[in-house]
Amino acid sequence: MNEGGGLEVTKPSVFWLDGKAVESRCASEGIQFAYGLFDTLRFDKGVLEQPAAHLERLNAGLARLGLSYGLSSQTLHDAFTAAKAAAGLESGALKLLAMRRGTPVSDAEVDVQLYLRPNPYGEVQDGGLEKPYSLGLSAFSKNSRSPVAGLKWQGYADHILEKDRAMSRGFNDVLFLNELDFVAESAVANVFWIAGGRLFAPSLDCGILPGVMRANVLRAAKLAGISAVEGRFPLEALLESELVFVTNSLMRLCFVNRVESAEWQRPSAQSPALALFKALQATVLDIVAEAEHGTTGFGV
Repeated sequence: MNEGGGLEVTKPSVFWLDGKAVESRCASEGIQFAYGLFDTLRFDKGVLEQPAAHLERLNAGLARLGLSYGLSSQTLHDAFTAAKAAAGLESGALKLLAMRRGTPVSDAEVDVQLYLRPNPYGEVQDGGLEKPYSLGLSAFSKNSRSPVAGLKWQGYADHILEKDRAMSRGFNDVLFLNELDFVAESAVANVFWIAGGRLFAPSLDCGILPGVMRANVLRAAKLAGISAVEGRFPLEALLESELVFVTNSLMRLCFVNRVESAEWQRPSAQSPALALFKALQATVLDIVAEAEHGTTGFGV
């Protein structure tokens, strides 16, 4: 009711972009509040790598956000096929965005967007020792108790801001510790190290992303008979190791030669740590190929 006792007319919301009225999805919760997730997949020769694993993680994350939506394999296949043809790319990186639109969350829809681009890790992908990776330390902590910890949350500005700061100091990326000062992850990758013939990795309760390539490495270690230890580790454990590497789905495994002032020389051909690293690389490639030729990969 208005002050005169009459019915109050609810005015429709108007959304403007570049001086023109646009539809409401342009001002969704995903766009206004970064309420959504993203995922990044590698594709080579027209074939997406491990889409089933990426979809499983994405859909589980959407459920954690209270969104009753699941992106199907067929929908992704059709959208990727069309986008790939339009982009004229046979190899590169596919970025998926899944963003909330509507309230309450139980009734919200999800807008899905796809972006295709060349693989940004062209020079360092697949762990070439000639192009090692370096990590600066972040002055800020990852919050392992955050409700979005472990999700590829659309609000990634803290990661990008700290990566940009590290790059301005001459590093490729940034390494985060969590609020308890345990090693967490980089802005764009999971981290591993090798010491005493064993593989070490921060556990998921450190607030890190359950990376698809991270899972590949742990599976590869099991297949190759390499002892793998997940846990909460101080930075000193990583700095005292024999070999450090980072992983994501675009670069796969990449050797790290520097973390702040600590440096690792290129391993000699006789290095036991290098032998383990190469065994993991080879087995991971087998795992990826297995997914590509099985039912968990698709292309056209």
